[in-house]
Formats: sequence, structure tokens, C-alpha cells
Amino acid sequence: MLTVGSLWGWTELADRIRSGDVAADLLRPVPPLVSYLAADLGRAGHAMIFRFLPPLAVGVLFFDLYAPSRWFAVPLSALSIVLAVVASLGLRFLVNATAYWLHDARGPITLWTLSAGVLAGLYFPLRFLPDWLAVTLWVGTPFPGLLQTPLDVLVERDPAPVQVGLVGVQAVWAAALVVDVDTPLPPGFSVPGAELVALEADGHRASFDLLSSSAGAVVAELASLASLRDLSLVEPDIEDVVAQLYRS
Repeated sequence: MLTVGSLWGWTELADRIRSGDVAADLLRPVPPLVSYLAADLGRAGHAMIFRFLPPLAVGVLFFDLYAPSRWFAVPLSALSIVLAVVASLGLRFLVNATAYWLHDARGPITLWTLSAGVLAGLYFPLRFLPDWLAVTLWVGTPFPGLLQTPLDVLVERDPAPVQVGLVGVQAVWAAALVVDVDTPLPPGFSVPGAELVALEADGHRASFDLLSSSAGAVVAELASLASLRDLSLVEPDIEDVVAQLYRS
């Protein structure tokens, strides 16, 4: 499970922020989180086939393994593993993103490395903790869903309703970590006094040419349609202004 979930060792986003290469990523039509998630799901699939299943097959030859008795335990465990991969990438993405503010994310990455294994149940089963603390970790943090929950679901440690509930908690945390809840600009919208030049990133990035409206009026209109994260004003080159005057 460690190779599938890949809790540690990923610093690609922090490195690209530090070098400035992330500027190119932000200009692409696919958001960085989506591209990193797609690549990580592919990596996890490769790890499952070549680094998880072969040792499991060898173990079957030499040891008695527990076979789940409930028909849904294996597919539910597979879903739990996928959610663990998604949540792991979401958390690693957030840790790496601290480089936007700190420029050097080695401190947060080290803290993540030290804490993730403990809170995910790698060094000791979280069931050893007092009930109130274990429940708080499971419900209030995404960490048990990275490792402990998929293993508990596979070996049927809990009754069926509890198993489904644990995977449900996983799904909530995975969605909270990777789903973009920003409202995109609606298709076919227009701003009086401005011409829409481009609409990119699934409606999350728009470019305008001002015609008869002021920049403030356009910004106010956009703010009434969706939440604004960033804003940039680009003045035309003086050569273009002079050429426009001569043409008019």
C-alpha cells in the first residue's frame, strides 16, 4: 500500500514553483491539480500491478491469507484504495503549494514526512489509540484514509455498515481536497462595453478588450457573475495607440 499511496518523496510542484516553471503550467488549459492527479492515478495503477500484486501472490504460496467473506469487501476495498490515492495527492499538492509563500517548501515537506506515517497508521494501528482519539482522527482528518482504512476494509475488521461509513468519510475528504468549487463564468455571458477575447480553463479565465466601459465597471460586472481570484490589466503599446489614432 505504501508504493500505491506514495505518501513521500514527491516535490515536483514545489520544485516548479521555486524555478518559476509553474507559470507555464498555469497557462495550460488543464489545471495543474488535474494533470498531477491523472499522472498519479497512472503511477498508482502501475504500482498496484507490479509492486502490490506480485508480493501478494508470493505470500499466498507460503502463508495463509485471510479471504474476505463478504462479496462486496474486495470492490469496496478497491474503491477505498483509489480514494486513498486521490487524498494522498491532494495532501501532497497542498504541502508542495506552500512554496508559493515560502519559496522553499522543505520545512513543510519534512513535517509532512514525519507526521503522515504516524497519523495514517503506518507505525502502529490507529485502533490502539483511545476510542475518542481514533474517532476524532478518522472523522476530523484525512490521514487514516491514506492507509488504515483501505487495509481495515479489506480484512473486514468492522461490521458492514461501519465499513461503508469509513469509505464514505474517505470520499468526503478526497472530494474536499481535489474538487474545485469555484463557479465558472456561464457560457454565452457578455459584459457591456467590453469584448470577450478568450475564455479558457473551463470558464475560469477570461480576457477582455475594453470598448466603451472602464476597467472598474468590467471588474464589478465580473464580480457579480463569479468569484475573482486574480486580476491583471495590460496597457496597449504606444505604437498600437498611435496606429489606431491614424486609422480613425
